[in-house]
Amino acid sequence: GLAVIEGTGEEVARDLLSCYRDVRNEHHQVYGASTPGVMRFQQQFIDLRRYEPLPLNGQDFYSGYQPTWNTVSNDDDAILDRTATVVKYLSGLATSEEMYQRVVLLTGFPGSGKSTGLLRVAKELIGAGVQPFMFRADQYMDIDATIEWLKWSPRTVLLVDDCADFSSNIQRLAAKCKNEGVRLLLVGADRSARHNLIKDRIDEQYLRAEGIYAYRALTDGDINNIIGKLHSRGRLGKITRWSHVGQHNYFVRSANRRLFEAMADLEGGFGFKEKAQSVYLDLETEQLRRLYVAVCLCYAQSIPLPVGVGADVAGMLPRDLVRVIRENCQGVMMLTQDGIRPPHRITANIVVGVLPQEVRAEIALALAQSLAPHVDRQAVRDGTREYRIVRHLMDQGTVVRLVGQENAREWYDKLRDFHGWNGRYWDQRALLESSLGDHETARSYAERSVQVHPHPFGFNTLGTVLLRMSISRGDSDALALGIANLNRSKDSRDWDAREHPFTTFFTSLLRYSGAWGISSVPNQVRGAWVTWFRDARSSPVFSDPEKLRQLENWNREWLMYATRN
Repeated sequence: GLAVIEGTGEEVARDLLSCYRDVRNEHHQVYGASTPGVMRFQQQFIDLRRYEPLPLNGQDFYSGYQPTWNTVSNDDDAILDRTATVVKYLSGLATSEEMYQRVVLLTGFPGSGKSTGLLRVAKELIGAGVQPFMFRADQYMDIDATIEWLKWSPRTVLLVDDCADFSSNIQRLAAKCKNEGVRLLLVGADRSARHNLIKDRIDEQYLRAEGIYAYRALTDGDINNIIGKLHSRGRLGKITRWSHVGQHNYFVRSANRRLFEAMADLEGGFGFKEKAQSVYLDLETEQLRRLYVAVCLCYAQSIPLPVGVGADVAGMLPRDLVRVIRENCQGVMMLTQDGIRPPHRITANIVVGVLPQEVRAEIALALAQSLAPHVDRQAVRDGTREYRIVRHLMDQGTVVRLVGQENAREWYDKLRDFHGWNGRYWDQRALLESSLGDHETARSYAERSVQVHPHPFGFNTLGTVLLRMSISRGDSDALALGIANLNRSKDSRDWDAREHPFTTFFTSLLRYSGAWGISSVPNQVRGAWVTWFRDARSSPVFSDPEKLRQLENWNREWLMYATRN
């Protein structure tokens, strides 16, 4: 995808300097500031007031494609009741003079309207005199540059779609804004399945209960608004000639008040799985089929596939790949500034689910190998798009789902030369071996993980492996050593606010006591329960009432073992 520039180094440098000055001057004219921090902020965020995206030919919102800024600019979306509530809440916050650091979260199932709602919120806030900026999500947020902008322009609202990947980053931003007396209003959106992850990472003083909005079943008001919008656009499909009552019942009964399912079947869809299979098989060449699978593997996690990586997986030159997508893959794959993606995340999940296991295994392996040159320690620290894809692909749960438990060992072996430097590679191999019952090999891999990268995740994994070993054998030494490693994980920076070591400690000690008796638990380990329980009670992890009840249940079960003893 690179453009060839022919010229001397001096000529290129002179032209680059001229372009830089033009951009700097334009920034100064528009925003009144052109400092490096402000310009870095502008690289990471899109000013939606001035954003004019290129039209995506054939990318029909009503046919299930992801919403774009053009969707709300053209008023193609129906405003859901939940979105109207969010707009009202944010309008009051954004126009007040109060000094606050507030994070608002929109959650819901895939296709529930939350991403469209996020864009609609931005458009409505522009009318209230607020400046909305959408995060590009190329890599982790530059906190200092963002704060510099917020100091310059406090009437700003930041918008982050798929915000779970950046939740720790958002927490640090909010905390630093509070320390420096900077106002922050940030609106994020992500799937319901990642809701608890976000709550665990963002303190409740920033992400308050009243600032969490769930997009669930369509209300009667939502259905009426959708029918009205589709009627105005001539897109009622098979329910066009139905009575209004019949149209309403279609959304209520046929679609069970679920937005995406209703829209997918409105104009004659023949089933998600069948469509996914036919679209895959109808691609003209094996190269395009390989590319399509790689695209779906990435976008099942809401991450577009970088063009260069896709070209490598498909065995094509980047320029040929771009041309073929534009000419032959309309409606199947979309070429955006961020990379290649299918029409919708649900499409990606369906494709991954219906493909033969051997196809998934081969392309996942090729994808992980092609990403290897793009992932180093700096990429891990920055949380680049390429690293986030690799992190997901190497997760042992993902590997088992994609290639099958019986093939997982061989799959990991083929990646050793590509990712063996990465502690997460050994960490996930250890968890796989542990789940297969090979505790000695699992321990070796877990020890290698913390040797390569002494990270809290690694110590938690080593502790988990040792505890599973102790439970299977009644090995009290492995029990004590496992808990020592959990302590190293829990006592690491910010890890007292993570669920992993706490859950592993309580559940493992209960399982060990249930299998071998509490009397076989060493005294120092038994004494550790009180400390861990006290720390858990004061940790943000268990501030949620449901999790607190789980903690109390664990403690009750432990006391019952002790009483019996």
